[in-house]
Amino acid sequence: MKTLVIKTGLHETFDTEARLPILSFGDVLRSTVILQVIAGEHEWLAPAQMQMLLAATKRVEKVDAADYQLIINLENNEEYFSLMRKTDLGFFKKDYLRLKSGEEINLVDFNKAHQGKNWSQKLFIMLGHEWKNERPKLVTPNSNPQSDFGFNWQVGLKWAHKDWGKENWKEVYRLLSKEHSVSWQEGFDNLNLYLAWIKNQKVLFTHDSLGLHIAQALNVPVVALFGPTSMTDIPRFPEDVFLNFQEECHLTPSHIDEILKEVFLRRVNGASTGRQ
Repeated sequence: MKTLVIKTGLHETFDTEARLPILSFGDVLRSTVILQVIAGEHEWLAPAQMQMLLAATKRVEKVDAADYQLIINLENNEEYFSLMRKTDLGFFKKDYLRLKSGEEINLVDFNKAHQGKNWSQKLFIMLGHEWKNERPKLVTPNSNPQSDFGFNWQVGLKWAHKDWGKENWKEVYRLLSKEHSVSWQEGFDNLNLYLAWIKNQKVLFTHDSLGLHIAQALNVPVVALFGPTSMTDIPRFPEDVFLNFQEECHLTPSHIDEILKEVFLRRVNGASTGRQ
């Protein structure tokens, strides 16, 4: 069986709000979790910029629907609806999903029906599977971590309001670097360097961004900051800590310093954090 996945990153799959027309690398990467349950040969329709994130599959830019037994369309975009047949899954018309169960449902209603479930769970429901903590599928060269902590502090233009503030990051660095090696974000405009940098961290301190999804795919524990975006949407693995800097007034740099050190010790000792 040969499957085509359509996911370009121009639209975030379960997002019902209009966003800036900027490619979302994070949305493409976290979509690769479905490769864990797709049987047989698969290809992925996406622009060339996504090549490094899609090394686990074959990226294509032009397709003929007749070449595939199944199409999974994760783009809520009229450009791709003409490819969809009655047996295909995902978006088949504007704001409407077809599920493996045969149900055709409005996106708003689908989100309401599965409120509280994370993004991977909703994807798996659409495909007729149960999510069992599968991670995005990302192929990178082997390497050993070089730094205790990586500070993934920059945010892209699409979500500029996620920024916690550079002065806060500097204060955490001042506290943490007394006892640990800390590396500031590298490769903001170079995906190859960015992937290598994240893989070289024992723990990643990050905004809710592409770096978070990369770290989870690479099994790097994260301490992730959320604010304007919902942490419910992101899968949380046992080693991860999610914090909301807009709702939790106690989140001072000194408090985050303590949390980071705890996560580091847990990684060294091979245990989960026990935090939510």
